[in-house]
Amino acid sequence: ESFPNGFYNPGFQQAGCAFFNAPFYLIAHVIENVFHKICNLNGITLRTIAINISSNFYLLLSLMLSVKILKLLNFKYIVWPIISILFSTTAFAAAVIIPSWTHAVDIFINTLFIYLFLKSNNKNIFSFLSLGFISVIAILVRYFNFVLIIPIIIYYFSIREYRSIKYILIGFVSTVWIIPLTFFIYNGGFLLPFNLDTIERVTSVMPVLPIYTLKYIIHPLHGLFIWSPVTILSTLGLITLPKEKRKL
Repeated sequence: ESFPNGFYNPGFQQAGCAFFNAPFYLIAHVIENVFHKICNLNGITLRTIAINISSNFYLLLSLMLSVKILKLLNFKYIVWPIISILFSTTAFAAAVIIPSWTHAVDIFINTLFIYLFLKSNNKNIFSFLSLGFISVIAILVRYFNFVLIIPIIIYYFSIREYRSIKYILIGFVSTVWIIPLTFFIYNGGFLLPFNLDTIERVTSVMPVLPIYTLKYIIHPLHGLFIWSPVTILSTLGLITLPKEKRKL
């Protein structure tokens, strides 16, 4: 779909995932150009396969970071949480069944954010700057990821580490310009990345958004806590994470 001025409207699909997939896509593109042949395996091109490999790669990085997080938190039995993450959530499907979607990269960026939060300390200013920067990248991957930075700010404010907040915000503000720039590139102006019909649909559900959110969590057919009960434990873990952070 295009605007009257000819610029493409990407809808709700964020551009952040493309940045992560780009190196793999570029390698596939170079290979095809070097050999002057478009590889086609039953309708699947090498560039398509590259995106699949990209999703596999970022899920693997997510699992490696998860192992590091569990070790930081002094878990004795690491293998069971990892298996649970892989097969009791959408992680495996994100990397194998729907690899072209944003899920695998989203899992990676959220896992990386938690790892950097646990590793952050007052002796390393860059660790706080990186939290702000990763927040921006996370928003590019999925808009709702803006919520990542909020509990971190609240945490450091509660323990009166205002210096940490300052550097997190510096990292965020110094790179947040990437978001409107992306809108400009994909929309030909500083426009929201969706059309007027989408805006009307979004505004129509705003009054009942809390109800839809609750249904998303506990709906008997497709509620998050119902079809993936391990997420209940994950939620409890995130709530207690600040307490564990103080022990590190």
